[in-house]
Parts: sequence; C-alpha cells; structure tokens
Amino acid sequence: MISEKNNQPAQIIVSIHYQYFKNIAAIEKSNTANLFSILFIGTSVWKKIYFTPSSANFSQKPKKTDTGTLYHQTLQFNSPGENADDQEELAKLNDLKIVCRLEYSNGTAILIGTDKIPAYLSDDYSSDEKSTGSSFQITCKSPKRAIFLEI
Repeated sequence: MISEKNNQPAQIIVSIHYQYFKNIAAIEKSNTANLFSILFIGTSVWKKIYFTPSSANFSQKPKKTDTGTLYHQTLQFNSPGENADDQEELAKLNDLKIVCRLEYSNGTAILIGTDKIPAYLSDDYSSDEKSTGSSFQITCKSPKRAIFLEI
C-alpha cells in the first residue's frame, strides 16, 4: 500500500476579530456553497485582536452528552505585553458574550460562537525575566461545528 504525503502547507491563523454577541442581528447562508455571512446591528463592524504571530491554535473537539454531541471550540493565542491599550481592551472582554472570526493563511474564515450561542474570552497574564505577555482563550460549546464565513 502506497501512502501519499500531504504536501499542503499547514494553515496558519493570520487574523482574529471579535464582536459583541448583542451586536449580531443574524447569520445567513450566502450564495456560495457552505459559507455564511454575518449581519450586524447598526454600524457595528468586526474589531481586530492583535496577537503574537504563529501563536494562535484552534481546536474543535466533539463530546457526547445525553442530549447529543457538543463541540468544544477553543482558540488559544498569545499577546505580547508591550501595548497597554490592547491588553486593557482584551481584559474588558473577560467573560462577556462575544463571537469571534478566525482567518487562515489560505483565505478561509470560521466563526466561533453564533447569534444563538456566544463565545467567551478568558486570559492569563504572566511576567518573568524571559517574557511578558498574556495567554488568551476563546471558548464556545455548540451543538454544531464552527461554520465557514464569507470574507
């Protein structure tokens, strides 16, 4: 049996954006197969999260429950401790209901959280002689896998 090696480069998360859960009007299926678009309330737009390049990782693990399967979606990333404004903005998001858009190096994007099920951010700050910064985690437990977005 011959096994072919996957020559596709690993996809890297290149961009992370968020918006408050309360600002999502709807999520609609677009004209493009299996892609969705977000409708915001009023003039709301995505807000960018600055993070250490190549530090972001996304996982989506199914867990069986009595009521069906729940997908534990987790985005982890690091942010350098150099910009106090960015750190303060992210600290304000702790435990607030949000949705999060991840963009990959191949041009695809996915959504963590929905207009019905929010995601949550938590952080862990550390400082020592080697580095200063924060580790962040955005999580969502959903009965559906993360959806692909039209960007």
